[in-house]
Amino acid sequence: MIRHVIAFFFAASLLLGGASVFGQEKKQSMTNLDVVKMVQSGMSESAMINAVKSAANPNFELTNDAINALRQQKVPEGVVLAMIKRQWQVNAIRRREARNPNIDLGPKWEVEAHGGVPGKFYENGSAAILPEAQPYSLAGSGATGYFSKRVSSWYFGDGAQLIGLSSPLDPVLTAPTIQPKGQLFGFRVSRKMNRWVDAEATYDRGGQYAITNGGLTQISNATTAFLSAWSVLNVPGNTPVTSVSTVSPNGGHQNFTTGAIVISLPQMHKVKPYVTVGAGMVSSSGTPSFTIAGAYGGPSAPETDTVHVVYGQTSNHALTELAGGGVKIYMTPHWGIRLDGRVYLFHNPLNPSLTATPTNTANTAWVVNAEDAAGKSVEFLQKLSGPGLGAYTSLSGPAISGFKSYLGTSVQRQLPLSIGFFWRF
Repeated sequence: MIRHVIAFFFAASLLLGGASVFGQEKKQSMTNLDVVKMVQSGMSESAMINAVKSAANPNFELTNDAINALRQQKVPEGVVLAMIKRQWQVNAIRRREARNPNIDLGPKWEVEAHGGVPGKFYENGSAAILPEAQPYSLAGSGATGYFSKRVSSWYFGDGAQLIGLSSPLDPVLTAPTIQPKGQLFGFRVSRKMNRWVDAEATYDRGGQYAITNGGLTQISNATTAFLSAWSVLNVPGNTPVTSVSTVSPNGGHQNFTTGAIVISLPQMHKVKPYVTVGAGMVSSSGTPSFTIAGAYGGPSAPETDTVHVVYGQTSNHALTELAGGGVKIYMTPHWGIRLDGRVYLFHNPLNPSLTATPTNTANTAWVVNAEDAAGKSVEFLQKLSGPGLGAYTSLSGPAISGFKSYLGTSVQRQLPLSIGFFWRF
């Protein structure tokens, strides 16, 4: 929090200073000599016309002699016409303001408190290939069949296929499963630099990163499906099959600290639309996670299957850009309501990190879907007992640690919406 307060005031000071310079630069006049220098520099005619059209404070001399002098300096006719038109436009504005000498830009400072929703979160990426099962020989084991497959877990990938798990974890491992949820609230401070431009600093505390409802359902279904797949072992004398999930569905809040330039559009009665662009920092701490632990085969041939997934970010802090717009509704000269929508663009993906830790016993094994020499399954489940036969169990694949099953590769987009009350002074 302290880091964001420092960043907020740093962004504010930079923006206010930068906007002041921006305002001063806009007031610098453009003259005939500036146009001649553009010609001498080799600038294209279209670029010169655009520069003239955007001149905020033109001071062109447009008498017949001055125009002839421009032509002698090889200033294109299109540029000369643009100079005449731009000077006419600005002179009209100056005459209008001269007729209203008491025009006041109003209060320069504005503070605002606002709330809203974090909005839709978009993240694209690519799924990794989950660790594959490894075929192994059953020669010397006494099992029916010649081959089976070693897996690290029955909850996902080849292991889930081998036992016919009706609802594996694959969808929550290989696709975006995190969205911010909850409310957004924050505050803004801005200062008017001129009639059209404000400098603004904003702090937003967004929603919490959370596993989506679809992801939670998939975790629950996989937990239950494990019980169904191994229910054949729920016979008298055996320990009942178990499958238990422990879910921490929510992570830390998103925190945005940004500075921006707000460009006002023509006001209509008491409603002023605007657009805004800027940059800053986004951060969060703590991420969602879940664990599923399954067990079967006890007490004579116990095996356990534990999967742990953490949705970790590359960093707790990332740079963000922003763009947006909205409207301000002035209820009185000193206070009003603001409706704001914007998009934050940043790259700090929430990639699932997969850990799987199977366990078995030294002298007993469960062989799943052994195959004959022709590759045909001969029996769904076989139990082997004897010295060293635990090496033949199908749940004997290597432990998996920190495997990135999904990699976010694109720029993330966050689209918050807010309504606020502001005070001008």
